Amino acid sequence: MSRNIPEKLVYFLKNGPKDVDDGYEYASELNRILNSDDCQLSLSSKEVELLRDYADKVKKLGEINHYTEERIKDVEREFFGSRGILGFLGVTTESKPQWPF
Repeated sequence: MSRNIPEKLVYFLKNGPKDVDDGYEYASELNRILNSDDCQLSLSSKEVELLRDYADKVKKLGEINHYTEERIKDVEREFFGSRGILGFLGVTTESKPQWPF
């Protein structure tokens, strides 16, 4: 069964740390996306609550730099395990082609 995860959420989860300046802005943007009608309809309340808890933890990290991006990945592993947020939500990532083609 394929789930329909909102495109805005998937894009933000893949590119969020590069698009914002600090943890507070990251958490605010993630919460804004989670409050959208698309997310409310396609995600369960348990998933939304866990993502909000994750956002609250990231909010405390401060300014985004290389070290903070690594810390965000650590927090993601802490909350969602080795499969990450996208794996938790059931989003399949396209595998990169390997050389030789």
